[in-house]
Amino acid sequence: MPAGSDLRERFPGIASIVRNGLFLTGTQWVETLLRAVYVLLIGRLLGPEEYGLWSYVMAAYAFAATSTILGSDFLLSSRLGKNGAQERDLVETTLAVRLALLVVASLVIVGLSLLEVRDGNVRWAFFLVVPAVLGRGTAFWGRPIFTGLEKTQRALQITLAFRSLEVIAGLVLLFLTRDILLLIALHSASWLLEAGFTLRSVRRLTSTITPRFHVDQLTLLWRVARSLGLTAVAVGGMTAAPVLLAKWLGSALAEIGQMGLAIQLAAFVLMACQSFLGASLPVLSRSVGRGDAKAERYAPLVATAIILVFGVLVALASIWGEELIVFLMGARFAEAGGYLAYAIAIAGLSVLPNGYWQLANMRERYWPGLLGALLGFLTIAIAAPAMFEGRGLTGLLTAALAGWFVRAVIIIAAAAGRKQAQ
Repeated sequence: MPAGSDLRERFPGIASIVRNGLFLTGTQWVETLLRAVYVLLIGRLLGPEEYGLWSYVMAAYAFAATSTILGSDFLLSSRLGKNGAQERDLVETTLAVRLALLVVASLVIVGLSLLEVRDGNVRWAFFLVVPAVLGRGTAFWGRPIFTGLEKTQRALQITLAFRSLEVIAGLVLLFLTRDILLLIALHSASWLLEAGFTLRSVRRLTSTITPRFHVDQLTLLWRVARSLGLTAVAVGGMTAAPVLLAKWLGSALAEIGQMGLAIQLAAFVLMACQSFLGASLPVLSRSVGRGDAKAERYAPLVATAIILVFGVLVALASIWGEELIVFLMGARFAEAGGYLAYAIAIAGLSVLPNGYWQLANMRERYWPGLLGALLGFLTIAIAAPAMFEGRGLTGLLTAALAGWFVRAVIIIAAAAGRKQAQ
């Protein structure tokens, strides 16, 4: 028997995680790589100010869209990982709730556009991105279903198709018009199309995409949402905080473009790590359900790997960050090099405790993640104004770094406390 087959039979859980992880990482990296080429060309051709507009609008709408998740991604991937396509009622209920919340999120974006009385481009950009809230929120609803049913290759196919479509059409528009508003409109259209194809694929896998409210599933979702949902909103706020606060505290769009570029580059590495963590959920869920002692090794291994990878990247960014930015984007973005090490450190801290957080959630110990996210968000909200006044955008990134550090410490300390108590 081939060595690979022997290993798969001896370690089916690890094989499943690796297989799912490769597809999910492929999905994330294809999406990220295509977006990187596209977005970096937007910055290089249009300059820091237009890139700042793009970064600001994307941060706001992404926060609005992800705030509608309410922990349903974890619930869908773990429950479908255990029970397969039998969880039709859960699929229908989470879709109904997601669509209702996406309408609310869209209204929030419209409200933000009405507040932008001084900058017509920002106002129009917010109006144009509203369809992306609906499309992206719906497409992201489907991804944990693919993960739970271990059909992540389907997510890769859909993502590749529509991100490629956006990039190709966007490059044509970029070179012909150099109009950032047309690019935002295209972005919205591509997410609406991806949402449609995602719904069609989910229907084939689960035999339903009818949004319905099932009382028993609403009760289950509420139990998760009141902790994981609030956690997701707080984490989303922490993620978007540097860009949003920079604008609200008075930074020019050109300055925001510099910082936004550094954050975007750091997100490339972060997405790969999150892919493998997400891919582990179905197998980890079964392992925890069996009471397998090996599950306890998962979180420390993840944390150690994160420290090693991101430690090296922060060191490299500190030394060669400016040279890398100038090589990729030209001299106009040289200032972004000074923000790159901060952005990578923030990315590392954001994912550092996630193995412990996943295990706690599977045991229905939601409070460490909730407490960590809330205190982390409050740390940023309290520290950011004063640090921005003293150190500008570097101060904002330092405040964000402090917030993510607080979250990591609380989640890991709670896990250590539970282990000692056993």
